[in-house]
Amino acid sequence: MPTGNYWTAPAPVIIAITSQRDLDCKLSDKRDYFLFDCGIAVGNLMIQATEMGLIAHPIAGYNPMKIKEILKIPADYVLITLVIVAHPGDPATLSKDHRVVELGERIRKPLVEVMARNQFIAEA
Repeated sequence: MPTGNYWTAPAPVIIAITSQRDLDCKLSDKRDYFLFDCGIAVGNLMIQATEMGLIAHPIAGYNPMKIKEILKIPADYVLITLVIVAHPGDPATLSKDHRVVELGERIRKPLVEVMARNQFIAEA
């Protein structure tokens, strides 16, 4: 893992989410639906992990070609994400910046900034 993902090292499980474009339908506007299906699966995995007292954290910060090589994932498969699964760790092992994020107040955008009704509104 890259140095920014140092916190993944003690995790006992890392799940590689992969699929092929041809395993699901391609919609008329050329959207590959397999990505949506895998996203739903990851969301459900995260919910179940939380129910079991675990953390399931998807990440994108890695070299996908190197991971595909290490795991011998065929070229025609897409490596969508890695999901780190572990028991919650000791915050003292995190960098100062990561501790601030993990232990700090959750800041969410107001609903009016992330949704619109009956029209698309691009973020400024």
